[in-house]
Amino acid sequence: MNSDPLLGAYYLTVHYLLALKSGETHRLSRALASEANMVAVKGGSYEKAQVLLNKADVLAEQLPGDYAKAWVSMSRTIVPYLYGRWDEANEECRKALHILETQCQGVSWEISTMHFLLGWIRMFRGNVKDAVPDI
Repeated sequence: MNSDPLLGAYYLTVHYLLALKSGETHRLSRALASEANMVAVKGGSYEKAQVLLNKADVLAEQLPGDYAKAWVSMSRTIVPYLYGRWDEANEECRKALHILETQCQGVSWEISTMHFLLGWIRMFRGNVKDAVPDI
């Protein structure tokens, strides 16, 4: 798979600006959570990523349904994963999976992504045998 962090940052900026322009809380929550991921990808401040996630959480809590909460929870998995905080990433991944599997519909990509990350988290924590079903 080929990825381009610079292009990703561009599209994230466009997403963020459009979310602000639309005034839609769901889009803004998602943009803030995605920005936290980008901070982690760039190796920025863990605290800054947490501030963004906290803001995204506040917005997600105002929305009906659970998809926005699940999205923020997924980002709460990705951020510590990218910083090598395996125990925190493991706990957050389990929370995200619980929300996705019990409270959301049409989220097979999201569930698959979290299972993929959970497998890697288990491997990095030394649980190679337990990681195989998730990868």
